Amino acid sequence: MTSKSNEFLLEQRTYIKIRSLLGDTPRNINKDLVQVYGGEACSESTVKKWSLRFREGRVSVEDDPRMGQPIIATTANNIALVAEMCDSDPRITIEQLATSLTLLTGSVHAILNKHLGMSKVCSRWVPHLLNQTQKKTQVRIAKKLLGKYD
Repeated sequence: MTSKSNEFLLEQRTYIKIRSLLGDTPRNINKDLVQVYGGEACSESTVKKWSLRFREGRVSVEDDPRMGQPIIATTANNIALVAEMCDSDPRITIEQLATSLTLLTGSVHAILNKHLGMSKVCSRWVPHLLNQTQKKTQVRIAKKLLGKYD
């Protein structure tokens, strides 16, 4: 979950908390959230759940800590290493990256997609968005190939 969406949820939970402590019903709270946030608003069942928690004395609007392994694979160092390896060999596979960096394949995939904005195209890792230099290079190569075709 991104920090923006987390802030978005916390904003709604704070509103639910205040309105619940003032004694308003979850249905009215949900109507107001839908009016402001539209389709992005929490569902009525979520509002009911959080409203009950706040009326029972819960103070924090943050999620409770969850059990499970903490996310430690997506460090800045690992992200830089994956980027460097992809730059040096665009045809490298997720499995090869995972093996050489001793990471899980899911972690490597998350780094490539979420943090580096890359996807696999024709067996090469390429950025989702090209910068101006890359766009100009593509146009230049395409024109050169079209010239050879004629």
